[in-house]
Amino acid sequence: MPMRAALCLCLSLIALAAPAEPARCTLDTHTLDRGERRTFLLCGQPVSADSRLEGLDAAGIDVLYRQNLQHCYPGDRRPGLFLELHARADAGDAVIRVLDAATGDRQCEVALEVPERWLLPAAVLTAAGEPDTYYLRVDAHEAGAVELSGACAAGLHFPPGQGPDITMLADPAPRCTRHAITATVHIEPGRQRPAKILLTARDATGNALDAISYVDAPEPAFTDAMAESDAKFIDVNGVRTRYFDKGTGEALILVHGGQPSAADFNAWEWQQNFDGLAEHFRVLALDRIGQGYTDNPADIDDYGRYYPLVVEHLLGFIDALGLERVHLVGHSQGGWPVTRLALDHPERVASLVIVDSTLIAPSGNVAQAVRFYIYQQNELHPPGGETAQSIRRGLAFFSYTDNNITDQRVQRILALSRTDKYRAASDWFNAHRMNPAHPDFRRLKENIWADMLAGRLRVPTLIIWGREDPEGSFPAGVAMYEALKEAGSPVVFRPFDQSGHVPYMEYPEKFNRLVAEFCRGN
Repeated sequence: MPMRAALCLCLSLIALAAPAEPARCTLDTHTLDRGERRTFLLCGQPVSADSRLEGLDAAGIDVLYRQNLQHCYPGDRRPGLFLELHARADAGDAVIRVLDAATGDRQCEVALEVPERWLLPAAVLTAAGEPDTYYLRVDAHEAGAVELSGACAAGLHFPPGQGPDITMLADPAPRCTRHAITATVHIEPGRQRPAKILLTARDATGNALDAISYVDAPEPAFTDAMAESDAKFIDVNGVRTRYFDKGTGEALILVHGGQPSAADFNAWEWQQNFDGLAEHFRVLALDRIGQGYTDNPADIDDYGRYYPLVVEHLLGFIDALGLERVHLVGHSQGGWPVTRLALDHPERVASLVIVDSTLIAPSGNVAQAVRFYIYQQNELHPPGGETAQSIRRGLAFFSYTDNNITDQRVQRILALSRTDKYRAASDWFNAHRMNPAHPDFRRLKENIWADMLAGRLRVPTLIIWGREDPEGSFPAGVAMYEALKEAGSPVVFRPFDQSGHVPYMEYPEKFNRLVAEFCRGN
């Protein structure tokens, strides 16, 4: 045999004998601190529902939640796992090995870093009197032989992350004693997860060591708004309809998005806006037909004409309350009924606010929007139904900042998802594929656009759009504004930077100010 051929054969045999390199898998985040609870996406072609994970328990990391994903993310076709992990006080770096459950063969592996930081007890906040200002105390009495007297000199750090942004104030200066740290801090309202505090402590021999504590975000004041006991009910064309009502003056109606096949949108979506707007208007927020705690129609097959039905229900709600003229605010799918009413009954609508409503905007990045909503509908939750973790993940999809995603909101959605009414509506919508891609709505959208391009929208209109809307719809919002302006409609456009699909939730004070100024001026 020629030498070159023999060499090739030898290399081939070596390659066959060598163990196969495991396939690649990825984590969306590669660090987990001691004491931290955090969600992760573990994605890769070898990952399956039967995959077994190895390496976490030995590293002191608990798996608090596991959900199999057919596809990791909208647009990412790889299968994966959605995990919630918790690092114990003695946790260390881990190599997560994904094993075939039947054979034990390694399918892929990925590293997870756990920094070596001494875990201190959680910090405590006390209101300091000024808005968003607090006294913070870290106490090390329960942390063993650790002392904190030098921590102030080394500095306290509040790294960006899942929790709120925290700034330490210089006056009064922070004070560090052997077993405690006190400081005055400003906490930016918004994210509701615990924030990290990084500092330098010393052990019993005087050696410096890195340490970490956590502080819970203050409970936002708006969680007291729209209490369940404040809900009212009214008959609207035979449909028992839930709504909230507060304030005096001109009526302003808040119309949420979504549709009955998803539990995450209802009147409570406006909770962080409700009291602020009620300082200027009589504010009403209703559950649209079949959503929240508003009933389905008596004959569920009436959903066959769902999109005209939601317009009729909103008009019926206005009539049932005896309101002659109202301001309308519609978000996402809620933009459809408010705009249709403004076109058909301009004498009843004083002003119109449209928020991130792809439903009525020109068709822009349709493929991205369709992928997003198909994923939300079919793959977000496990087969057994919604969980607190999958609901929170869904809310985070809509948000750019994660501002104001509260445990209260998550638990309310979870409770609603367990109702027979919701299940009946969801099953019907999924079976009949009733969604904005349905041919019936396409015709309705053609009609509404013919009306708008003809200049028939004469009601003063404010369009608000999140620049980072995950549907990729911001250009469509701009195109809608330009088309209405060209048609001679009285329209104003206000983009929200660093905002996703829910700018009213991410920046409630800014949103309320814009809406109040616009509606009071009309």
